[in-house]
Amino acid sequence: MKPVEETGRRLLPDAVADRIREAILDGEFAPGDRLPPERELAEQLHVNRSSIREALKKLEQLRLVEIQQGSGIRVRAVEDASFDLVWDLVARSGTRDRSWMLGLLELREALFPGIVRIAMNRSSPSELRKTSGKVHEFMQRAYSDAEFIDLLRTLQGDLAELTGNPVLKLFSNALQRGIDATPVARWLGPERRKITPLVLRVAVAVEAGDIDTAERTTRDITRRVNEAVIEGMNREASAHPHTDGS
Repeated sequence: MKPVEETGRRLLPDAVADRIREAILDGEFAPGDRLPPERELAEQLHVNRSSIREALKKLEQLRLVEIQQGSGIRVRAVEDASFDLVWDLVARSGTRDRSWMLGLLELREALFPGIVRIAMNRSSPSELRKTSGKVHEFMQRAYSDAEFIDLLRTLQGDLAELTGNPVLKLFSNALQRGIDATPVARWLGPERRKITPLVLRVAVAVEAGDIDTAERTTRDITRRVNEAVIEGMNREASAHPHTDGS
């Protein structure tokens, strides 16, 4: 591992934890491997042992390592780690391993229609009209693909807010963060013509309090967006086969 350089903007243990995490995710250490002892890690990374200990505690909280008294620090399988690692895995996998992004898309498809149902069950007619009105107002003007993506993001965020459940709101934000890591506006462009009527149908159903239609149509929108992202990822993988890691 490369040494860690301390900066005034970051705490040293955080930087150390990042460096060790990168080494694990890059495959320098396999599940079940023991990390070097604290003293050796400190020498490799040019930091003191207290920074190493704090960094290892952070990685233990992420369930990426297991600190075993008397037998060292073992690396855990990524699949057993904290959900917080998804963002690292999505960002670094690229076209080499699309399974993490595909999993994130599948989770979003499963979650978002349920958010719609909860939001509509808990919201007043005026709140639903306000949410619907944003969509109708947006559709009255010319807009770009990027602005259309912003509308979908806003609609998802507004509905998550209407659930009154802060955990769902945070989770919705987190899922969107993963989608934002892709060039989704470019990939979704060709599908916008098919998705736009569905967005309008959701807006009408939300305003009318038609939960079943809103939930069903939201699932259709999410599936189409996911398919566009997957197709875009596949095209880029085909265009750049050297990034496939094979």
